[in-house]
Amino acid sequence: MSTRLDRRGFIKTTGLALAATALPAPTRMPGSHSVARSLRIAHFTDVHMDGSETAQSSFRRCLEKISKSRADLTVDTGDAIMDSLYAPKEAALAQWASYKQVLSEVLGDSVVHVLGNHDIWGWGFPEGIQNKLSETDPQFGKQLALDELGLESRYSSLDKGGWRLILLDSMSPASPNPTESLGIPYIGRLDDEQFNWLEQQMDFDGPVCIFSHIPILSGCELFDGDNEVSGNWVVPGAWVHIDARRLRNLFMQRAGEYPYNPRVTCVSGHTHQLEVLDHLGVRYITNGSVCGDWWSEDGHYLNTPRGYAIVDLFNDGTVESEYRTY
Repeated sequence: MSTRLDRRGFIKTTGLALAATALPAPTRMPGSHSVARSLRIAHFTDVHMDGSETAQSSFRRCLEKISKSRADLTVDTGDAIMDSLYAPKEAALAQWASYKQVLSEVLGDSVVHVLGNHDIWGWGFPEGIQNKLSETDPQFGKQLALDELGLESRYSSLDKGGWRLILLDSMSPASPNPTESLGIPYIGRLDDEQFNWLEQQMDFDGPVCIFSHIPILSGCELFDGDNEVSGNWVVPGAWVHIDARRLRNLFMQRAGEYPYNPRVTCVSGHTHQLEVLDHLGVRYITNGSVCGDWWSEDGHYLNTPRGYAIVDLFNDGTVESEYRTY
């Protein structure tokens, strides 16, 4: 047994807790082999760059593996830096500089980015400081990350290889949601403006792959802590989209054959765990993290090792996803 950074403790106090150390073998999700591949996407997530030599060398090694995968596109689904929710701006900028340096050395600007919760600057500050910064610093909140990543919008889409790829912004301010009482300043939810945009984006003749930081649907989060001690399962809305029912209903408008209709696939990070779920014609893939257990010596989180994924999208809408360690 060895120490790891518990998610609740990381968000609130950066305290330490215990984790298992088993190392799962890389997994491959079976898909269709009888049709041509449309796209190969390399997916990495949750780098949590802290500027340390361990983080820099490991991230570089991961990207070098990705560079040899012959992917058509590389997608980073957020939490690029260790944390800017609570960090002074100078510290956040230093983390961004370290992340971008390694990225530029290996892959350049060929990566598509999704915002993560820890990429948001200042949402964890006391309310008074937040109010002041929102009035005086135009980079408060998500804008700092958008500027550092060169993004014009916090959500977007692109059409490639007959697929529509949709990049979502998962995070909304927690208040007045009960998540706030846990000391977590964000919640997984699309605001109405983004949801209305997503509805329009889903009106597409081909298959759709949606990338988000926080998973829209996840079962593995049940096991991230003693979430059953009350006698009921309790999973914060900051861990899984609290508006999952609304999104589920939207996806069902495109769903057909049960259990897997190859029209909608969702890919995410955030949990630092590895999971594939099929639900009502939609496949939900949550991949493990680059940092594992926030760069602890064990290198894994809840039995999921550090890694990245190769996601193959096929002409008929089917998907294969292979998780690879580095």
